[in-house]
Amino acid sequence: MAKRKTSLSEVPSDVRLRPEDGWVNLDVKWLVDENRLGSKYACFGRTIFAPGGQAQHQMHTHPNAEEILYVLRGRLEYVIGDDTITVGPEEICYTPRNTPHMCRNLSTTELCEVVFVYAGAPSLEKAGYIEVKE
Repeated sequence: MAKRKTSLSEVPSDVRLRPEDGWVNLDVKWLVDENRLGSKYACFGRTIFAPGGQAQHQMHTHPNAEEILYVLRGRLEYVIGDDTITVGPEEICYTPRNTPHMCRNLSTTELCEVVFVYAGAPSLEKAGYIEVKE
């Protein structure tokens, strides 16, 4: 039988995600995907945005997945298409597939922790990741 659960402490941070590729001061863990727990149609992860006003996920799209983001603690400035919103604790935002979006920690002193889902794709690679130049 395939493994059906994991814990945050068992999952390593993704060291492949580099600032020069748009992942600036972020700690990302892929908790459920095709490689961890064998998902076929979705991906679930956790990201911590470091404090200091520099942590951000630069403008990008996912051509093969919708994205749902839930803030556990902290506040993010979230840009979806032409809209800029602030997302705080216990708030959720949704990004349709192939829609440019980015987010950044608003605090210079507190980290921001979020969980996210890619719906329709079991990994970042299959969701697609296209950096959008501003």
